[in-house]
Amino acid sequence: MIAKKMDANGDGFVSKEELTDWIEQSSKNLDKEENDERFADMDINKDGQVTWEEYIQEAFYGASDEGKVDVLKMDPEDRKLFQEDKMYFERADENKDGKLNREEFSKFQNPELYPIMHDILIKMTLSEKDVNHDGKIDIKEYMGDIFDQPTSEYYLIEQDRFNKDYDKNGDGYLEGDELKDWLVPNLRMSAEMEAEHLIEGSDSNKDGKLSLDEIVDAYNLAEMEAEHLIEGSDSSKDGKLSLDEIVDAYNLFVGSEATNYGEHMLNLKHEEL
Repeated sequence: MIAKKMDANGDGFVSKEELTDWIEQSSKNLDKEENDERFADMDINKDGQVTWEEYIQEAFYGASDEGKVDVLKMDPEDRKLFQEDKMYFERADENKDGKLNREEFSKFQNPELYPIMHDILIKMTLSEKDVNHDGKIDIKEYMGDIFDQPTSEYYLIEQDRFNKDYDKNGDGYLEGDELKDWLVPNLRMSAEMEAEHLIEGSDSNKDGKLSLDEIVDAYNLAEMEAEHLIEGSDSSKDGKLSLDEIVDAYNLFVGSEATNYGEHMLNLKHEEL
């Protein structure tokens, strides 16, 4: 039972620290699982390495069986993505042998998690977001497409985050370490915030920790909410949701409080929907 795995000291309760530990480790396990699956897909010849040619062959439409692609014939967006991926690939390739082992591939796929990748991550973000090329990000550049929606809930959430969490010196710009704080996640802090939220929503006796019964009750509520979301969004009636069905049912998902999915949806980057 998953609740017992959370209860590290076996006292029958899950404390905030235990829940934080479990969330953080679960996040790491999920990242590793996704990386391993992606690595297996990309390692076409199954030699335990992913070459740039193998990556191209799997990642870019129109590439030849040898992993060749005519960059000049790509549309501008694909060409930009190709060039960025090439830079990430070369930085992740620490031993400079032209291919990535499993650990290097993880750095390529998740640059925000590895200090060696942070400078290039910031460089790429500035290249995309820094419209006026002043080497820093103002609120308009940070907001992107939603800057013209100042009354939307998402705008207000991100505005508050920009001002309170990222712009440490209050000068209206993100630069230097502020950019790193924005782009590089603090897994422990994120796990702690999520643990606090889960305890707040599930701790029925308000003792600051979760009993196994409270966890089971919260799980049952989440399961009921999942069934409700699928029932209201599954237009094809196949018992599962496609990305299009989720986007079409955006308002239903945003209003879903039992699973905390509404908050996650509102916190997603605008471009992801």
